[in-house]
Amino acid sequence: MPPSADISDLVFADRYARPGEATRLDTYRRVATALARCEAAPDRARHAARFFDNFLAGAIGAGRIMANAGAGDDATMVNCFVQPAIDTAPGGPASVDAALARAVRTLRMGGGVGYDFTPVPPAGSGTGGVCAAIDRYDQACQALAASGRRRGAQMAVLACDHPDLPAFLRAKAGRRRWPTFNLSVALSDRFLRAVEHDASWDLRHACPPAAGALSPQAARDSDGCWRYTRLPARQLWEWITSAAWRDAEPGVLFIDTINALNPLRGSEWLAATNPCGEQPLPAYGSCVLGPIHISRFVRHPFGVGGPAGFDFSALARRVRIQVRLLDNVLELTHWPLPEQAAEARAKRRIGVGLSGLADTLLMLGLDYGEAPARACAAARAAG
Repeated sequence: MPPSADISDLVFADRYARPGEATRLDTYRRVATALARCEAAPDRARHAARFFDNFLAGAIGAGRIMANAGAGDDATMVNCFVQPAIDTAPGGPASVDAALARAVRTLRMGGGVGYDFTPVPPAGSGTGGVCAAIDRYDQACQALAASGRRRGAQMAVLACDHPDLPAFLRAKAGRRRWPTFNLSVALSDRFLRAVEHDASWDLRHACPPAAGALSPQAARDSDGCWRYTRLPARQLWEWITSAAWRDAEPGVLFIDTINALNPLRGSEWLAATNPCGEQPLPAYGSCVLGPIHISRFVRHPFGVGGPAGFDFSALARRVRIQVRLLDNVLELTHWPLPEQAAEARAKRRIGVGLSGLADTLLMLGLDYGEAPARACAAARAAG
Protein backbone atom coordinates (compact mmCIF):
# COMPACT_ATOMS: atom_id res chain seq x y z
CA MET A 1 0.00 0.00 0.00
CA PRO A 2 1.59 3.35 -1.02
CA PRO A 3 2.36 5.92 1.73
CA SER A 4 -0.22 8.30 0.24
CA ALA A 5 -3.04 5.78 0.55
CA ASP A 6 -6.32 6.93 2.05
CA ILE A 7 -6.90 5.94 5.67
CA SER A 8 -9.78 3.68 4.62
CA ASP A 9 -7.41 1.79 2.30
CA LEU A 10 -4.93 1.32 5.12
CA VAL A 11 -7.65 -0.02 7.43
CA PHE A 12 -8.92 -2.33 4.70
CA ALA A 13 -5.45 -3.73 4.07
CA ASP A 14 -4.71 -4.15 7.79
CA ARG A 15 -8.02 -5.56 9.04
CA TYR A 16 -9.97 -7.20 6.23
CA ALA A 17 -7.90 -8.04 3.14
CA ARG A 18 -6.49 -11.55 2.93
CA PRO A 19 -3.27 -12.46 1.06
CA GLY A 20 -3.78 -11.86 -2.65
CA GLU A 21 -6.67 -9.42 -2.16
CA ALA A 22 -5.64 -6.07 -3.63
CA THR A 23 -9.05 -4.37 -3.75
CA ARG A 24 -12.35 -4.41 -1.92
CA LEU A 25 -13.89 -6.25 -4.86
CA ASP A 26 -11.57 -9.17 -4.16
CA THR A 27 -12.76 -9.26 -0.56
CA TYR A 28 -16.40 -8.96 -1.61
CA ARG A 29 -16.02 -11.97 -3.93
CA ARG A 30 -14.38 -14.08 -1.22
CA VAL A 31 -17.08 -13.28 1.35
CA ALA A 32 -20.01 -13.65 -1.09
CA THR A 33 -18.74 -17.01 -2.33
CA ALA A 34 -18.09 -18.29 1.19
CA LEU A 35 -21.51 -17.32 2.52
CA ALA A 36 -23.30 -19.00 -0.38
CA ARG A 37 -21.82 -22.40 0.52
CA CYS A 38 -24.71 -23.48 2.71
CA GLU A 39 -27.16 -22.98 -0.16
CA ALA A 40 -28.24 -25.92 -2.33
CA ALA A 41 -25.45 -26.68 -4.81
CA PRO A 42 -27.36 -25.61 -7.95
CA ASP A 43 -28.18 -22.24 -6.33
CA ARG A 44 -24.80 -21.28 -4.87
CA ALA A 45 -23.52 -19.26 -7.81
CA ARG A 46 -26.79 -17.32 -7.98
CA HIS A 47 -26.75 -16.45 -4.29
CA ALA A 48 -23.06 -15.56 -4.37
CA ALA A 49 -23.82 -13.14 -7.20
CA ARG A 50 -26.70 -11.61 -5.21
CA PHE A 51 -24.50 -11.18 -2.12
CA PHE A 52 -21.72 -9.61 -4.19
CA ASP A 53 -24.18 -7.24 -5.87
CA ASN A 54 -25.53 -6.29 -2.44
CA PHE A 55 -22.02 -5.32 -1.34
CA LEU A 56 -21.68 -3.10 -4.39
CA ALA A 57 -25.03 -1.51 -3.54
CA GLY A 58 -23.96 -0.47 -0.03
CA ALA A 59 -24.43 -3.54 2.19
CA ILE A 60 -21.56 -4.99 4.19
CA GLY A 61 -20.94 -7.57 6.85
CA ALA A 62 -19.58 -6.65 10.26
CA GLY A 63 -15.81 -6.76 10.64
CA ARG A 64 -15.32 -10.45 11.51
CA ILE A 65 -17.53 -11.49 8.58
CA MET A 66 -15.48 -9.49 6.08
CA ALA A 67 -12.17 -10.57 7.58
CA ASN A 68 -12.85 -14.26 8.20
CA ALA A 69 -15.50 -15.58 5.78
CA GLY A 70 -13.81 -18.03 3.46
CA ALA A 71 -10.42 -17.47 5.07
CA GLY A 72 -9.95 -21.13 5.92
CA ASP A 73 -8.75 -20.62 9.50
CA ASP A 74 -10.33 -21.22 12.90
CA ALA A 75 -11.49 -17.62 13.43
CA THR A 76 -15.14 -16.87 14.01
CA MET A 77 -17.30 -14.68 11.77
CA VAL A 78 -19.17 -13.41 14.83
CA ASN A 79 -17.99 -10.10 16.26
CA CYS A 80 -19.18 -10.30 19.86
CA PHE A 81 -20.79 -12.49 22.48
CA VAL A 82 -22.25 -12.35 25.98
CA GLN A 83 -21.20 -15.12 28.38
CA PRO A 84 -21.60 -15.87 32.10
CA ALA A 85 -18.81 -14.40 34.21
CA ILE A 86 -19.03 -17.14 36.82
CA ASP A 87 -20.20 -20.73 37.11
CA THR A 88 -22.91 -21.18 39.71
CA ALA A 89 -23.49 -24.93 39.70
CA PRO A 90 -26.47 -25.99 41.86
CA GLY A 91 -25.25 -27.02 45.27
CA GLY A 92 -21.65 -26.13 44.50
CA PRO A 93 -19.44 -23.11 45.11
CA ALA A 94 -19.42 -20.25 42.64
CA SER A 95 -16.31 -20.43 40.46
CA VAL A 96 -14.72 -18.05 37.99
CA ASP A 97 -12.25 -20.61 36.63
CA ALA A 98 -14.45 -22.54 34.19
CA ALA A 99 -16.22 -19.40 32.96
CA LEU A 100 -12.88 -17.69 32.39
CA ALA A 101 -11.61 -20.67 30.39
CA ARG A 102 -14.65 -20.41 28.11
CA ALA A 103 -14.09 -16.68 27.73
CA VAL A 104 -10.47 -17.25 26.70
CA ARG A 105 -11.66 -19.71 24.05
CA THR A 106 -13.99 -17.07 22.60
CA LEU A 107 -11.40 -14.29 22.76
CA ARG A 108 -8.76 -16.51 21.14
CA MET A 109 -11.03 -17.08 18.14
CA GLY A 110 -11.56 -13.34 17.67
CA GLY A 111 -14.81 -12.64 19.48
CA GLY A 112 -15.30 -9.82 21.97
CA VAL A 113 -17.22 -10.76 25.12
CA GLY A 114 -19.58 -8.99 27.51
CA TYR A 115 -20.36 -10.31 30.99
CA ASP A 116 -22.77 -9.64 33.84
CA PHE A 117 -20.57 -9.76 36.94
CA THR A 118 -23.54 -9.35 39.29
CA PRO A 119 -23.59 -13.04 40.34
CA VAL A 120 -19.96 -12.80 41.55
CA PRO A 121 -19.95 -12.77 45.38
CA PRO A 122 -18.91 -9.40 46.88
CA ALA A 123 -15.51 -8.77 48.41
CA GLY A 124 -17.25 -8.49 51.77
CA SER A 125 -18.30 -12.13 51.58
CA GLY A 126 -14.74 -13.27 52.14
CA THR A 127 -13.93 -13.70 48.42
CA GLY A 128 -11.87 -11.48 46.14
CA GLY A 129 -15.07 -9.88 44.85
CA VAL A 130 -16.04 -8.43 41.49
CA CYS A 131 -12.98 -6.26 40.94
CA ALA A 132 -10.60 -9.17 41.53
CA ALA A 133 -12.60 -11.29 39.08
CA ILE A 134 -12.43 -8.57 36.43
CA ASP A 135 -8.68 -8.33 37.03
CA ARG A 136 -8.36 -11.99 36.03
CA TYR A 137 -10.40 -11.54 32.84
CA ASP A 138 -8.43 -8.42 31.91
CA GLN A 139 -5.07 -10.14 32.45
CA ALA A 140 -6.13 -13.12 30.34
CA CYS A 141 -7.24 -10.87 27.49
CA GLN A 142 -4.02 -8.86 27.62
CA ALA A 143 -1.99 -12.07 27.56
CA LEU A 144 -3.69 -13.10 24.30
CA ALA A 145 -2.81 -9.74 22.73
CA ALA A 146 0.79 -10.09 23.94
CA SER A 147 1.00 -13.44 22.13
CA GLY A 148 0.43 -11.67 18.82
CA ARG A 149 -3.32 -12.03 18.51
CA ARG A 150 -5.62 -9.15 17.73
CA ARG A 151 -6.37 -7.07 20.81
CA GLY A 152 -9.52 -8.30 22.52
CA ALA A 153 -12.51 -6.30 23.79
CA GLN A 154 -14.67 -6.97 26.84
CA MET A 155 -17.63 -5.43 28.68
CA ALA A 156 -18.26 -5.64 32.42
CA VAL A 157 -21.82 -4.98 33.61
CA LEU A 158 -22.73 -4.70 37.30
CA ALA A 159 -26.18 -4.25 38.81
CA CYS A 160 -26.92 -1.04 40.69
CA ASP A 161 -27.50 -2.92 43.97
CA HIS A 162 -24.30 -5.01 44.05
CA PRO A 163 -22.22 -4.36 47.20
CA ASP A 164 -19.02 -4.00 45.13
CA LEU A 165 -20.48 -1.22 42.99
CA PRO A 166 -18.60 1.65 44.74
CA ALA A 167 -15.26 -0.13 44.16
CA PHE A 168 -16.31 -0.91 40.58
CA LEU A 169 -16.95 2.79 39.96
CA ARG A 170 -13.53 3.78 41.32
CA ALA A 171 -11.58 1.10 39.49
CA LYS A 172 -10.99 2.98 36.23
CA ALA A 173 -10.07 6.33 37.78
CA GLY A 174 -7.27 7.61 35.61
CA ARG A 175 -8.08 4.87 33.05
CA ARG A 176 -5.07 2.73 33.92
CA ARG A 177 -6.85 -0.37 35.20
CA TRP A 178 -8.76 -2.82 32.99
CA PRO A 179 -7.67 -1.53 29.55
CA THR A 180 -9.49 -4.36 27.74
CA PHE A 181 -12.84 -3.50 29.37
CA ASN A 182 -15.69 -1.08 28.92
CA LEU A 183 -17.93 -0.75 32.00
CA SER A 184 -21.66 -0.32 32.44
CA VAL A 185 -24.02 -0.20 35.41
CA ALA A 186 -27.41 -1.86 35.05
CA LEU A 187 -29.95 0.63 36.44
CA SER A 188 -33.34 -0.69 37.50
CA ASP A 189 -36.56 1.32 37.46
CA ARG A 190 -36.71 0.90 41.23
CA PHE A 191 -33.31 2.55 41.63
CA LEU A 192 -34.27 5.45 39.37
CA ARG A 193 -37.43 6.01 41.43
CA ALA A 194 -35.31 5.98 44.59
CA VAL A 195 -33.09 8.67 43.07
CA GLU A 196 -36.11 10.70 42.04
CA HIS A 197 -37.65 10.57 45.51
CA ASP A 198 -34.36 10.89 47.44
CA ALA A 199 -34.90 7.51 49.07
CA SER A 200 -32.37 5.14 50.62
CA TRP A 201 -30.90 2.29 48.60
CA ASP A 202 -29.65 -1.15 49.69
CA LEU A 203 -26.54 -2.82 48.32
CA ARG A 204 -27.30 -6.53 48.60
CA HIS A 205 -26.39 -10.00 47.39
CA ALA A 206 -27.46 -13.61 47.74
CA CYS A 207 -24.05 -14.50 49.19
CA PRO A 208 -23.88 -13.72 52.95
CA PRO A 209 -21.29 -11.28 54.33
CA ALA A 210 -18.25 -12.70 56.07
CA ALA A 211 -18.47 -12.54 59.87
CA GLY A 212 -15.70 -9.96 60.08
CA ALA A 213 -17.29 -7.78 57.41
CA LEU A 214 -20.71 -7.33 58.99
CA SER A 215 -21.76 -3.69 59.10
CA PRO A 216 -24.36 -2.28 61.49
CA GLN A 217 -26.75 -2.15 58.51
CA ALA A 218 -26.26 -5.80 57.51
CA ALA A 219 -29.45 -7.87 57.54
CA ARG A 220 -31.15 -10.69 55.69
CA ASP A 221 -34.16 -9.61 53.65
CA SER A 222 -37.37 -11.57 53.23
CA ASP A 223 -36.27 -12.83 49.80
CA GLY A 224 -33.16 -14.44 51.30
CA CYS A 225 -30.66 -11.86 50.00
CA TRP A 226 -28.27 -10.15 52.39
CA ARG A 227 -28.13 -6.41 52.77
CA TYR A 228 -24.52 -5.29 53.06
CA THR A 229 -25.10 -1.58 53.46
CA ARG A 230 -27.67 1.16 52.96
CA LEU A 231 -26.98 4.60 51.50
CA PRO A 232 -28.90 7.45 49.85
CA ALA A 233 -29.76 6.58 46.26
CA ARG A 234 -28.73 10.07 45.16
CA GLN A 235 -25.28 9.56 46.64
CA LEU A 236 -24.80 6.45 44.53
CA TRP A 237 -26.17 8.29 41.49
CA GLU A 238 -23.64 11.06 42.11
CA TRP A 239 -20.82 8.51 42.20
CA ILE A 240 -21.99 6.99 38.90
CA THR A 241 -22.31 10.30 37.07
CA SER A 242 -19.07 11.71 38.50
CA ALA A 243 -17.14 8.63 37.36
CA ALA A 244 -18.67 8.87 33.89
CA TRP A 245 -17.74 12.57 33.67
CA ARG A 246 -14.22 12.03 35.04
CA ASP A 247 -13.21 8.80 33.30
CA ALA A 248 -15.79 8.24 30.52
CA GLU A 249 -16.78 5.09 32.46
CA PRO A 250 -19.25 3.64 33.25
CA GLY A 251 -22.07 3.69 30.76
CA VAL A 252 -25.55 2.87 32.02
CA LEU A 253 -28.07 0.26 30.92
CA PHE A 254 -31.74 0.92 31.68
CA ILE A 255 -32.11 -2.78 32.25
CA ASP A 256 -35.85 -2.98 32.93
CA THR A 257 -36.63 -0.99 29.79
CA ILE A 258 -34.29 -3.21 27.76
CA ASN A 259 -36.12 -6.32 28.91
CA ALA A 260 -39.59 -4.83 28.56
CA LEU A 261 -38.86 -4.03 24.90
CA ASN A 262 -37.28 -7.41 24.10
CA PRO A 263 -39.59 -9.43 21.81
CA LEU A 264 -38.21 -12.62 23.39
CA ARG A 265 -38.73 -11.46 26.97
CA GLY A 266 -40.84 -14.53 27.71
CA SER A 267 -37.91 -16.86 27.16
CA GLU A 268 -34.78 -14.93 28.18
CA TRP A 269 -33.40 -12.24 30.47
CA LEU A 270 -30.96 -9.67 29.12
CA ALA A 271 -28.39 -8.65 31.73
CA ALA A 272 -25.37 -7.58 29.65
CA THR A 273 -24.34 -6.23 26.26
CA ASN A 274 -21.53 -6.88 23.83
CA PRO A 275 -18.34 -4.82 24.40
CA CYS A 276 -19.46 -1.93 22.20
CA GLY A 277 -22.78 -1.74 24.06
CA GLU A 278 -25.12 -1.61 21.08
CA GLN A 279 -26.73 -5.04 21.54
CA PRO A 280 -28.10 -6.50 24.79
CA LEU A 281 -27.84 -10.29 24.64
CA PRO A 282 -28.72 -13.32 26.79
CA ALA A 283 -26.09 -15.74 28.06
CA TYR A 284 -24.19 -17.14 25.05
CA GLY A 285 -25.95 -14.74 22.69
CA SER A 286 -24.00 -13.28 19.78
CA CYS A 287 -23.80 -10.26 17.46
CA VAL A 288 -24.28 -11.22 13.80
CA LEU A 289 -24.59 -7.80 12.24
CA GLY A 290 -24.35 -6.14 8.87
CA PRO A 291 -25.32 -2.57 7.96
CA ILE A 292 -26.57 -1.06 4.71
CA HIS A 293 -25.42 2.42 3.66
CA ILE A 294 -28.77 4.05 3.03
CA SER A 295 -27.49 7.18 1.27
CA ARG A 296 -27.24 4.96 -1.83
CA PHE A 297 -31.05 4.94 -1.99
CA VAL A 298 -31.58 8.71 -2.21
CA ARG A 299 -33.06 9.81 -5.55
CA HIS A 300 -31.92 13.22 -6.85
CA PRO A 301 -29.64 14.05 -3.89
CA PHE A 302 -29.87 17.69 -2.77
CA GLY A 303 -32.67 18.18 -5.32
CA VAL A 304 -30.32 17.98 -8.31
CA GLY A 305 -32.29 16.87 -11.38
CA GLY A 306 -35.59 16.64 -9.54
CA PRO A 307 -37.16 16.52 -6.08
CA ALA A 308 -35.08 14.55 -3.60
CA GLY A 309 -36.70 11.31 -2.48
CA PHE A 310 -35.92 7.95 -0.95
CA ASP A 311 -36.34 4.58 -2.69
CA PHE A 312 -37.83 2.45 0.08
CA SER A 313 -38.63 -0.38 -2.34
CA ALA A 314 -35.02 -0.69 -3.40
CA LEU A 315 -33.91 -0.69 0.25
CA ALA A 316 -36.43 -3.44 1.04
CA ARG A 317 -34.98 -5.63 -1.71
CA ARG A 318 -31.47 -5.13 -0.33
CA VAL A 319 -32.60 -5.88 3.22
CA ARG A 320 -34.08 -9.23 2.15
CA ILE A 321 -30.76 -10.27 0.61
CA GLN A 322 -28.85 -9.02 3.65
CA VAL A 323 -31.05 -11.06 5.99
CA ARG A 324 -30.26 -14.21 4.02
CA LEU A 325 -26.54 -13.47 4.05
CA LEU A 326 -26.47 -12.95 7.82
CA ASP A 327 -28.61 -16.02 8.44
CA ASN A 328 -26.05 -18.05 6.47
CA VAL A 329 -23.34 -16.80 8.84
CA LEU A 330 -25.13 -18.66 11.65
CA GLU A 331 -24.73 -21.92 9.73
CA LEU A 332 -21.18 -21.45 8.45
CA THR A 333 -19.21 -19.72 11.19
CA HIS A 334 -16.85 -21.47 13.58
CA TRP A 335 -18.47 -21.22 17.02
CA PRO A 336 -16.04 -20.98 19.94
CA LEU A 337 -18.50 -22.81 22.23
CA PRO A 338 -21.34 -25.26 21.61
CA GLU A 339 -23.59 -23.18 23.87
CA GLN A 340 -23.21 -20.24 21.47
CA ALA A 341 -24.12 -22.37 18.46
CA ALA A 342 -27.19 -23.73 20.24
CA GLU A 343 -28.36 -20.27 21.30
CA ALA A 344 -27.88 -18.83 17.80
CA ARG A 345 -29.64 -21.66 16.02
CA ALA A 346 -32.55 -21.68 18.46
CA LYS A 347 -33.33 -17.97 17.98
CA ARG A 348 -31.44 -17.02 14.77
CA ARG A 349 -30.72 -13.53 16.12
CA ILE A 350 -29.27 -11.22 13.44
CA GLY A 351 -29.21 -7.44 12.95
CA VAL A 352 -29.43 -5.40 9.75
CA GLY A 353 -28.31 -1.87 10.63
CA LEU A 354 -28.35 1.46 8.84
CA SER A 355 -25.28 3.57 8.17
CA GLY A 356 -24.98 6.93 6.46
CA LEU A 357 -28.13 8.31 8.13
CA ALA A 358 -26.79 11.85 8.55
CA ASP A 359 -25.67 11.98 4.91
CA THR A 360 -29.05 10.66 3.82
CA LEU A 361 -30.96 13.35 5.72
CA LEU A 362 -28.76 16.08 4.26
CA MET A 363 -29.17 14.72 0.73
CA LEU A 364 -32.94 14.67 1.24
CA GLY A 365 -32.89 18.29 2.42
CA LEU A 366 -34.22 17.36 5.87
CA ASP A 367 -33.07 18.75 9.18
CA TYR A 368 -32.89 16.43 12.15
CA GLY A 369 -36.09 17.74 13.73
CA GLU A 370 -38.42 17.10 10.83
CA ALA A 371 -36.70 14.03 9.40
CA PRO A 372 -38.31 11.28 11.51
CA ALA A 373 -41.89 12.38 10.87
CA ARG A 374 -41.37 12.85 7.14
CA ALA A 375 -39.48 9.56 6.79
CA CYS A 376 -42.31 7.67 8.56
CA ALA A 377 -44.91 9.33 6.34
CA ALA A 378 -42.93 8.39 3.22
CA ALA A 379 -42.54 4.79 4.38
CA ARG A 380 -46.31 4.49 4.98
CA ALA A 381 -47.00 5.93 1.54
CA ALA A 382 -44.62 3.41 -0.05
CA GLY A 383 -46.49 0.58 1.63
